[in-house]
Amino acid sequence: MLNRSSATVHAYPIGAVFSLLSIAICVLLAALWVRSFWLEDQFVVYATSQRFVGIGTAPGGVDLVVGTKSRFPPRVRVVQSQEKVIHTLANMGIAYPSRVWARFYFGAGILIVPIWFLILLFALVAAIPWVRWLRRLGVRTLLLAATLIASAVATIFALSR
Repeated sequence: MLNRSSATVHAYPIGAVFSLLSIAICVLLAALWVRSFWLEDQFVVYATSQRFVGIGTAPGGVDLVVGTKSRFPPRVRVVQSQEKVIHTLANMGIAYPSRVWARFYFGAGILIVPIWFLILLFALVAAIPWVRWLRRLGVRTLLLAATLIASAVATIFALSR
């Protein structure tokens, strides 16, 4: 029979590994953020013969692009200057207020998320294993929290249409 103390002893190394992985992702995102001040990377892969998916950086942000008939060959890494990316976004009608802080954008097959937001998100995820009161939460409480978050997201999505 397992007692409660032996179960919690094994949870700490998993939490520490989870925390270290999140911190490493934060450091890599910070390096990507600094690189985005000068150059923008884009990886383009064709999902079908007509549709492509591209993931890369925008000035100060990370972007995901889905579209038809890319001007790039399949499975290619594209490196562009920041000015060219800003000009391309302006031609698409996307106002880009800051080259450092980026902005949230969703539309026309493009999703842009600021890197500072991702760093903050992963820093919070890294802190979760070290918050004491979270260890006492049960499955019922976590299910309730997940339901409330999903309801809030669904409401925001429904109101935005």
